[in-house]
Amino acid sequence: TPARQIGLAALFGISLIGAGFAFMKSDREYASLLPGAGIIVLYLTAFAAHRYYSLVSFETATALVSIVSAVCIWLYTEIKHDIYPITAASGAYLSPVVLGLNAGAEFSLYYFLLCSAAFAAISIWVQSRTLTLISAYLAILMSAVIGFEIHQDKLVAIILALHFLVFSLGTYFYTTHHRSPLREQDSWSFLPVLLAFYAMEYYFIERVQPGLAPSGRPLGPTGSWAL
Repeated sequence: TPARQIGLAALFGISLIGAGFAFMKSDREYASLLPGAGIIVLYLTAFAAHRYYSLVSFETATALVSIVSAVCIWLYTEIKHDIYPITAASGAYLSPVVLGLNAGAEFSLYYFLLCSAAFAAISIWVQSRTLTLISAYLAILMSAVIGFEIHQDKLVAIILALHFLVFSLGTYFYTTHHRSPLREQDSWSFLPVLLAFYAMEYYFIERVQPGLAPSGRPLGPTGSWAL
């Protein structure tokens, strides 16, 4: 039955995590990948329970995904492999798309904001700028994608601004708490997401109030443009 299939899949994912810890002393590099595979199986199990079998609601599936992400972060503290923060952030932010936006698109915007606050705080705890970076990219891009679907431009503009504030504060407190300033490489890695944020924010502000956000406009007959 569908319920048994979902139960067996979840048990398989948990078994992979357990096997990773069992082999940790003999082959740490290989063993660290087994829990990563187990986390992916658990994500897919939550998706399938809602999307294919309709065993749980959209909100319940989202809660399950959040729990899996929390387990993934805990695994990072135990194994210290970058696959876990990347997997956790990717699974958390991509889950509403996989689960189906029609079931709760507006809810997903608030869910993304909670994810951003959680990942910004967790990145300080586990000392991983990678988690902050991946979360920032996914938060901005996925919020914009949903914004195109629901046509609530003012709400999306506010949510994007709050994401920017959350990750700015997270980066600042990471630096002050660990006394570890941004390296040049880290700074450059944040540039694309900043450009994406400015582009998306201006786009939705322009839709709310035309002319409020800076936009390109021609200057006379020469065909030159200015912002």
